[in-house]
Amino acid sequence: MKFMDLHLGYEKRRDAIDKRIASIISRSQFIFGAELEELESELAKYVNAKYAIGVSSGADAIMLALIALGYEAGKDNSDKEIIVPSFTFFATAEAPAFLGMKPVFCDIDERTYNIDVNKIESLITKNTAVIMPVNIFGQCADLEKIEQIAKAHNLFVIEDACQSFGATFNNKYSCSFGDIAVTSFFPAKPLGCFGDGGMIFTDNEEYYNKIKMLRHHGDKGKMEHIMVGMTGRLDNLQAGILLEKFVGFDNDMDERIKKAQYYTENLQDVITTPYIESSNKSVYAQYCVQSKDKDKICKALNDKEIPTPVYYINPLHLAPVFKHMGYKEGDLPVSENLCKNIFALPIYPEIPQTDQDMVIDIIRNAVK
Repeated sequence: MKFMDLHLGYEKRRDAIDKRIASIISRSQFIFGAELEELESELAKYVNAKYAIGVSSGADAIMLALIALGYEAGKDNSDKEIIVPSFTFFATAEAPAFLGMKPVFCDIDERTYNIDVNKIESLITKNTAVIMPVNIFGQCADLEKIEQIAKAHNLFVIEDACQSFGATFNNKYSCSFGDIAVTSFFPAKPLGCFGDGGMIFTDNEEYYNKIKMLRHHGDKGKMEHIMVGMTGRLDNLQAGILLEKFVGFDNDMDERIKKAQYYTENLQDVITTPYIESSNKSVYAQYCVQSKDKDKICKALNDKEIPTPVYYINPLHLAPVFKHMGYKEGDLPVSENLCKNIFALPIYPEIPQTDQDMVIDIIRNAVK
C-alpha cells in the first residue's frame, strides 16, 4: 500500500495536464508567463488576498517573506527573535536562522498540535520581531488570537500555511491571515505540483512589489538590480500543472475530509485520532494519530507493507543544529511527548475504502 498515491490524482486530470504541459513546451515559455499570472490571480481570489506571488518552494517563501519584512541576508539580524512552534517541519526555523535571526521555540496545544497561544506572550522580549504560527497537518492555529497578541506588541505575523491551503478558520481561508502568508506546493501537499513550488500571499502592496523583485534577483526590470535577491520563482510549467490540479480542488478536499472522518469514526475508541476545533475546517495534510502502543501498531502495519511515517521524530528545540541555544529535554514537554507517540496513516482523496478498512482492522487487532 502506498502512503500517498500521487499517480491516481494525475490520472483524474491526465488529458488536461498533458495538454497544458504540451502547450507550455510548444511555446517554450518556462520562466514567468501566462500560466503563472493566471495561477496567482486565481489563488489570490480563492483565499481572498489582494496579492499572490508564485515562488520556488514553501521554505523559500518563508525566506522571502522575512526579507520583505526587513530581515535581509547580509544584515546583522542576531538581535531579532522570531517565535515559532517547536513541533513542525524544520524549514519553519531554518529560514529565519539562515538569515541570522534567533528562533524562539514555543510549546504546542496538546489537542490540536498547533502553537499554544497561551504561551506566546511569555516568550516576547524587546528583541521579538515576528510570530510565525504553523497550521500543522492542515488545521489552522488560533490565528485571530495570534494577530491580537502581535498587534498589542507591535509585531509582524507570518502565517506558515505550508500544510493548510484550502483550510478555513472561522470561515476565512488559510493564507489570508497575518502580514504575509506562505504555502507550499510540494507534491504531497493538499494542492501539490510535480516538483517544488510555493506561493506568498499579502494585502500589502509594498511587500508584494518587493517580493516580486526578490524572487528574481532583486531585479526591478531590464536587469536593474536594486536589492540582493535570489532565484525564487515558481516556474511556468509547474504553474500550468497547478492550474489544472486546482480544477476540482474543493471536491478533492471534501473527499480527503471524508477519508479522514472514516478513520476517526472507526479508530477513535482505540487510539488518539485528530482533534479539530469547531472553528476550523482541516484539509488533513497528514492524518496523524497517537497511541501508547505505537511500536506494536507500526510493526503490525509495516509487516503488511503499510507505511507509517512519523511527523516529527524530534521537536525542533532539540535538533542538533540548535544545540547551542541551550534547550534541553523537558523544556517543551508537550512537543517532546507528542514526538514519542505520533505516527501517520495513509490518506489521499482517492484512497480506496478497502485500503482504509485494512489499516483499521490491523490497528484494532494490534491493540486487543
